[in-house]
Amino acid sequence: MNFLQLINWAREKYQVKDDLIIFEVIFYLSSKVKNKIQFTKNRNTKIDFNLAMFTKLLDDYYLHNKPLGHITKSTIFAKLPLDLYKGVLAPRDETELLCKYVIDILKKDRKLIYGADLCCGSGNIAVAVKKNCAFIDMTAIDINETAVMNTKHNAKKNKVVINVIKGDFYQTLIKKHLRFDLLISNPPYVSNDELDKSMLKYEDKKCFVNSKGDLFFYETLINNHKKIVNDEKHFLLAFEIGYNQKKRIQKLLSKQKLLKFAQFYKDLNNHDRILIIYKN
Repeated sequence: MNFLQLINWAREKYQVKDDLIIFEVIFYLSSKVKNKIQFTKNRNTKIDFNLAMFTKLLDDYYLHNKPLGHITKSTIFAKLPLDLYKGVLAPRDETELLCKYVIDILKKDRKLIYGADLCCGSGNIAVAVKKNCAFIDMTAIDINETAVMNTKHNAKKNKVVINVIKGDFYQTLIKKHLRFDLLISNPPYVSNDELDKSMLKYEDKKCFVNSKGDLFFYETLINNHKKIVNDEKHFLLAFEIGYNQKKRIQKLLSKQKLLKFAQFYKDLNNHDRILIIYKN
């Protein structure tokens, strides 16, 4: 079976609506096809991996909703290799977009020197920002000890130096008197009503839901931003948000007179997913 035949076979067998799922498994298993350009060049070439392994991965990934990163215990995020510890959130595509917008700003604004990744999980954001912007001093914070260890591991794996702290995303900043120029995060923003039980098979509920409400993270940081930024006139706050939270977050921003400095960006599914607050 060649690569093109495999794609057609998988489409029919699984009734997959999005070929990206099939391609991700191929890119993981194949040594010669790691992107769509290589697929095009090799589509008539015999597959270089075991079909049974391919089927098992698709079963877990597509049928059982297991994140590919937790199947393979590793992932690629912003072109960087990361290992994933059990229970820690596997990075999603939307978070790569968040990092891209932030890195683009940082490369133009070298005065944003001190950054913090809150609710850091595997450390994917902190590692990506530091790797692309070596000048920034990055700190990563998470209340989960496993996430702390995972972040330290991935920082070492990618040869970057990051200060990793175990603690609450906001209280840690206040208790340790920490202030930053950049605060970035993919926080737990899913409401209990929207939580799909299948999501909890492989990742901790705390990765998705904040017990104090889906807007608690944003309310806390936006309402108290003056206490945690170095300069009230020059800072960058960057968050991933829920697809249905834009209007409520706009009200928070308006009360703090930050709305005019805010920009919302859409994800690959055309949902409002990224919030950038850049005051310069």
